[in-house]
Amino acid sequence: MVDIIVKKDVRIKSPIDGSVITTRHQLSEHNKKHNVVQTGEFGSNNGEKFFERKQKERENYYTSPEAKKERVKDLLKSYDKETHR
Repeated sequence: MVDIIVKKDVRIKSPIDGSVITTRHQLSEHNKKHNVVQTGEFGSNNGEKFFERKQKERENYYTSPEAKKERVKDLLKSYDKETHR
């Protein structure tokens, strides 16, 4: 979106709230208000590499032996809390 807004007389309708954005300042305020960022901020290809890297990190985390031990520990802690042990 940012590249388009540099041009004159360009209006973009927000997919979030339907507001019309015509300046960088409006875009910045809109992003802050809705706690969002443009996908271009994640790098080229609309952040595909960023998201692929994050997916691999999640997969590695959840399949590691350390993560399994931590999940079991958390489950036991939750069980103990519910059963008042």
